[in-house]
Amino acid sequence: MTIISTNAGDMGNAHSEYIGPLAEQGVPGMAFIIILVSVIIYTGSMIYSKSENKHSRKMSLAILLGLLTYFIHGIMNNFLDTDKLAVLCVGFVAMIVALDVYHSEPDEAPTRN
Repeated sequence: MTIISTNAGDMGNAHSEYIGPLAEQGVPGMAFIIILVSVIIYTGSMIYSKSENKHSRKMSLAILLGLLTYFIHGIMNNFLDTDKLAVLCVGFVAMIVALDVYHSEPDEAPTRN
């Protein structure tokens, strides 16, 4: 045992963004996380491939690569519990959503009444 070890079961987690939901919510929790990550990667890659604006292509690629490094690193570590790191992940996802809305067709955009 180390200095920070405890037998009370009140510290630590599964150390994985994917195994953590599996342990806490079961198969539906893990399936939700995998589907969410897949949709984010798919949307980012579609923005990159369909964008004709050079700046938007570079931005979507940079955002997608940043998220991919986080998702790959999430196999071994869980950082969404830390607010300072979670804001980067959520911010990158928000940027992908903003780029998707920006590049959507005018007839697809929601209208205000």
